[in-house]
Order: sequence, then structure tokens, then C-alpha cells
Amino acid sequence: MSLAFTINLSLLGKQGFVELARLNASKGAYARETLTALPGFAARFTGPTFNEFALRVPGGDAQKIVDGLTPRGVLPGVALGRFDAALKDTLLVATNESHRKQDIDALATALKESRDERPTKKLEEARAMLLQELPIFELGSPGRSGASLPTCDVPAVDLKSPPTCAARPWRTCPRSPRSR
Repeated sequence: MSLAFTINLSLLGKQGFVELARLNASKGAYARETLTALPGFAARFTGPTFNEFALRVPGGDAQKIVDGLTPRGVLPGVALGRFDAALKDTLLVATNESHRKQDIDALATALKESRDERPTKKLEEARAMLLQELPIFELGSPGRSGASLPTCDVPAVDLKSPPTCAARPWRTCPRSPRSR
């Protein structure tokens, strides 16, 4: 992962890195503006942000929102109450270059509906569109074709040190020649 990140940054170059930072900052600003405009939602802190921000949620329980939206295929962010009880009503939302405007708008729709507690057709349409474009599978679960997906993305290559599996970084990748 570190090597892939390093290669990506080196290919971007100095100007590309600056453009990537601007893109991330603008997506973060759009997400913050869109989500804080929802009734009952507000920025937890007033300072400047880059591509992540703390969002105060209505009802006082961010974990409830995470638990309600995750089974529907929407990952709204990290409930900060698990780290500090004073932040129980706060959700940490992050964006990056891979998030599209439609993704942020779908998150806004999902958060609004979680507040209203009644799903709408618009959310289901947005979710279906996202799943068609970017199918999400759990590791080892059957895909659309019925075949099981592999448990990791690491190619089976002979390395001097065994690769680690992304799904289980503490163990050797099952497709590594050294673990057979």
C-alpha cells in the first residue's frame, strides 16, 4: 500500500499534487456546505477544514445514524462518541478525490432521511445507481455471478518477505507461495 501511494504521488508530480489537494479541499467544502444545510445538522467546530469535518447530528446519537445507514450501503462517517463521550452527537465525515458530487448528494439524502426515519424513492434510486457503477461486496461473499470473491487483492508472487493480506494484515496472504 505504501509503495502504491508513493508511486501515485511521484506520477502526480508537484503540480499534480497541488491540484489533488485543491480537488480534495473543494470536495470537502462542498460536503460541509451541503450537509450543514440539512435541518438539524451543524458543524461541530468552526475552524478551517481540509477534506474532513465534524458534523453534529440531530437526536444526539451519531452511532445510531451509522448503524441505520450502513446496512443500506451508505457509510456516513465515523461516530466520534466511541472515542470521547462528549462527542456522542458528532460524526466525522471525510471526502477525497474518488468521491463524486452524486456520492456527496446521496449521503445528504441518506442523512436527511435518517433524521426523518422514512426512506424515500430518491435514496433508493441513488443507492441503486451507485451500486451499479461501483459494486460493493464483502470479502469472501458471493458476487453477482454467484462465484466467491477472493479474500485479498495481493497477487501471488514470490517475494523475499511474505506479503500480508489486506483483509488480515496480521497473517500471511493465503495466495502467497510461502503460506501454502
